[in-house]
Amino acid sequence: MRLILALSALAMAVQMAHADVMQAAVDGVTLNISAEAVKKQLGAPQKETMSEPNACNDDLPDMQLHYDGMLVTLSKNADGAYTVTSVDVTSSKRSLGNVRIGDSAQKVKDVFGDTELAEGTLSYDLGEPGSGQAYEFTIQNGTVSHIKLNSYMC
Repeated sequence: MRLILALSALAMAVQMAHADVMQAAVDGVTLNISAEAVKKQLGAPQKETMSEPNACNDDLPDMQLHYDGMLVTLSKNADGAYTVTSVDVTSSKRSLGNVRIGDSAQKVKDVFGDTELAEGTLSYDLGEPGSGQAYEFTIQNGTVSHIKLNSYMC
C-alpha cells in the first residue's frame, strides 16, 4: 500500500512539473500578453518597428519589440490592442524552460518530452493539441539554433 501511494505521489509530481514547464515563459514573456506587460517585464525595447502588412492579421502590420537576444512580435486582436503572437529567442542569454541556444536536442526532449524531429524542428503544442500555439526548437547539427513561441493565426 505504501508503495502504491509513493508511486502515485511521484506520478503526480512529474505531471505537475511537466505542466509548469509547459507554462514557461522567456524572461516573463509568453503568448497573448499585452505590449504594456512586455515592456513592464523587460523595460523599453532597444528598437520598436512595424512589420509589413500581415496577411494572417487582416493585412495589418505587426509591432516588433527588439530586445537583446529576443524579438517579440505583437498583432492587433479583435479589441484593437496589440498582444504577443510570437517570441523569437536568438541568443543563449535567454532561455525557455531552461533550454538555451546551443543546448542539445536531447535536452529539449528531456525538458519538454519526446517528439519527432520534423523538418529540423522539435515542436510542442502549448495547451491543447491543435490550439495553434506551440514551442518550436530549430535543431542544427544536433543543437538548438533558434527558439520560438508561436501563435499561428492562419
